[in-house]
Amino acid sequence: MSNTAGVRDDGKPAAYDLTGQETGRPTSYRPENCQKVVEWGKLGKSRAWMCSRLDITPQTMANWEAANPEFLEAMRRARMHAQAHWEDQGHDNLLTAGFNSSVWSRSMGARFPDDWRETSRNEHAGPGGGPIQVAKVERVIVDPKHSDS
Repeated sequence: MSNTAGVRDDGKPAAYDLTGQETGRPTSYRPENCQKVVEWGKLGKSRAWMCSRLDITPQTMANWEAANPEFLEAMRRARMHAQAHWEDQGHDNLLTAGFNSSVWSRSMGARFPDDWRETSRNEHAGPGGGPIQVAKVERVIVDPKHSDS
């Protein structure tokens, strides 16, 4: 039986036999996976790591999230806990000898871009934020042999 009526783990529509029983591969989703992913998030584990531990593909995880609101919520909480874990690592080790804050910062930006992405923005404007004034420069070549002066 699939995790929601009509959708299999692989995202394909479920098939039914003449008695109305769903056929095909049963889902590997289990409600206890919700608590597992939250606990793994508290340890700072990534989505890919969780897929590996559950022995599923990222697409299967996405299908579980789409079909099971409680799993989607658990994954959101896991991500929040993972970010808190890694922020604590930076906070607790910032002054520790040998702590590579540059690597930590880049890792945070890659894992949690909504909160940690470094962006730079260059804007060009004229006086008072208006448009940039452009002056036209003309080059005139004067032939002394054919000069009007």
